[in-house]
Amino acid sequence: MDKISEIRKELKTLERKVLVGDIRNKDYQKKWIELSLQLKRQMVLSTLEPGERILSEHHFYFTPPIYKMEKETTDLSYYATDRRLSRVECHGTEELLDSVPYGDIRSIDLRSEIRWGQICTGAGIFLFAYVFRGFLQITEYPLMALGFSGTLHALFRKTLWFQVEGKSLDEKKWRIYAARKKSAKNLISTIRGYLR
Repeated sequence: MDKISEIRKELKTLERKVLVGDIRNKDYQKKWIELSLQLKRQMVLSTLEPGERILSEHHFYFTPPIYKMEKETTDLSYYATDRRLSRVECHGTEELLDSVPYGDIRSIDLRSEIRWGQICTGAGIFLFAYVFRGFLQITEYPLMALGFSGTLHALFRKTLWFQVEGKSLDEKKWRIYAARKKSAKNLISTIRGYLR
């Protein structure tokens, strides 16, 4: 049995254990993340050419499959080698591996977007607390502060991602989220080093 099959088998065993209550959710999540990272790394390693090696990696959004029955919930992992950028996308227990050689990447730009959902939620909480302040009594001011601070947070802390653009690349697919993380910055500097 190869390493990838072994890890997949361990993940299935882990899922069964959490379903029957043999393992606590907290321990399950920790072990699932560890195995998931090993699986993705092995998937990428299996596609590398002789002498090619992984130089940096970045992971975004981890939720174990038990908690993500919806198909839109996704884990993304990016791996920069000395020849290409690889991306592993997981929907539940399904994995999809894509790679793009550095020669096909035109540019990597930092993009931002205002968090409109958070702004609306914050404004809604603030307005609710203001309109019903007579009924809320002591909770009106904390609710108003919560709504106001949520709105401010959304305005001043935008969603950031690195957009990878190039020949025949799907723009939505090649977004490197959590751009403030150190691992994302390391990944981008590695890629940019090979684009020069």
